Amino acid sequence: MGFLGPHGTYYRDSPRPSELYVDSLAGDDVNAGTAAAPFRTLARATQALSSGTNVHLARGSRFREELTGWPVGVRVRAYGSGPLPIVDGRDVADGFTKTV
Repeated sequence: MGFLGPHGTYYRDSPRPSELYVDSLAGDDVNAGTAAAPFRTLARATQALSSGTNVHLARGSRFREELTGWPVGVRVRAYGSGPLPIVDGRDVADGFTKTV
């Protein structure tokens, strides 16, 4: 099965969108952005994004960042258990440390 792309180009197989995982509580920006090793910040995820990427935000996470530079076609979803993640660009944190 294929699809017709821009300018009438036919593609035999559509590429599977990449998957990125972000967890503001348990992630680390040196990680690979996988379910087992999520990023910590949206800024780091932005560096790895491409059109068609599925970005999974961990439930219970709070991101004090702005979403800028994201390409068209990015899908954002929640994963895990707990309250929905919060993205709050009004109260942007310049730098912060995680406390336990």
